Amino acid sequence: MFDLWNILILLGLFIFAASFWNWRRQDEQARLHALALCKHHKLQFLDIARIKGFPTLTGGPGWQATFQFGFSSDGESRYEGTLLMRNLRLVDVELPVYRTAQDIDSEAVEPSEKSSNSKPNDDVIYSVSFGDKPRLH
Repeated sequence: MFDLWNILILLGLFIFAASFWNWRRQDEQARLHALALCKHHKLQFLDIARIKGFPTLTGGPGWQATFQFGFSSDGESRYEGTLLMRNLRLVDVELPVYRTAQDIDSEAVEPSEKSSNSKPNDDVIYSVSFGDKPRLH
């Protein structure tokens, strides 16, 4: 009734279905981690995508995947962070340096004289500083 080929085909279908189900669970868990991270840092979550994944035997059999998620700190700029997941567990997070809304609000633009022999259109340059102004001693 069942020969070896039928058993191998059924086994292959079962492995494929189980892998697909685990990948979807891992995708959902990565999205939850990214949402929680954005909420904790007061960022706007934009999207998430799996960029690579592979089976691993380190610490037991499992699937390790890297996800890239987009976020915004000020509603205008886009930044990309990275999540490293092993099965359903978050292993590592990498966030780039990003500007916050407070950085933009405290941005100071001050004109200063360039030189006395400059042209009329080139007599002002702008100095941009973020945060507290430096103290002069």
